[in-house]
Amino acid sequence: MKKSKKISKLKPKKSGSNSIRNRRASYDYTLEDGFKFGMVLDGRQVRAIRTNHLSLTGSFVNLKNDELWLMNAKLTLPKTRKNVDEVLTSAEPIKLLATKKDLKEILQAKNSGRTVVPTEVLNKTKYIKLRASTGKGKREFDKRESKKRRQFEIQAKRDFRED
Repeated sequence: MKKSKKISKLKPKKSGSNSIRNRRASYDYTLEDGFKFGMVLDGRQVRAIRTNHLSLTGSFVNLKNDELWLMNAKLTLPKTRKNVDEVLTSAEPIKLLATKKDLKEILQAKNSGRTVVPTEVLNKTKYIKLRASTGKGKREFDKRESKKRRQFEIQAKRDFRED
């Protein structure tokens, strides 16, 4: 008789694509330049991202000692030992891999008052990448204006389809 191994209670979330998006970023920021970074992860973090157990809401990219770090990204880590029933939620910083050219551009953006916001985690290939954009924070009236514009565009598409 073969014993079946039960690794984790975490199951992949059903999703159409193999990427995790930060939909809140385009609502809170006017996004400008885009970057793509590699991520330094351990095995549990990779497994959590592959099963789409990552939340980018409220996260940002910080520059410390000429290194980029992803802050406030919440990972639901699967259990590793058989007797442990709890599933941990981790918000520890994740180191990002970037070129010197990207670091200079990000430093200039930070000095001009912009924020680097993660917009998407790509895990389609064997490498896990983070796509981030520089952006300036929107004020409340900007958010209302963009919401009205989006509703107007949706209504225009509906009217066009009906005709």
